[in-house]
Formats: sequence, C-alpha cells, structure tokens
Amino acid sequence: MSYNSMIRTRVVNHERAMAYGMSAEMELYSAVVTSLISDKYYEKM
Repeated sequence: MSYNSMIRTRVVNHERAMAYGMSAEMELYSAVVTSLISDKYYEKM
C-alpha cells in the first residue's frame, strides 16, 4: 500500500467545498487507528 500516491480524487465535503477523497483501504485504516488511540477512560469506570 502506498501512502504517497499522486492520484487523488476530489470530492465535495459537507460544507460544499472541494476536498480530497480517501480510498476504501485508507478509510478502514483511519477508522482502526482512531479507535485504537481513542481515550476510553470513562468506559472503564
């Protein structure tokens, strides 16, 4: 998997501004990494 690919798709975000889209693999990676490093202090109590 290459993280620095030059091919980028442009999409419109929630504010109707131009943004870069992520591939399905990068969306999955982002979701997994975010869930692993999220603060779960209050869930343990």
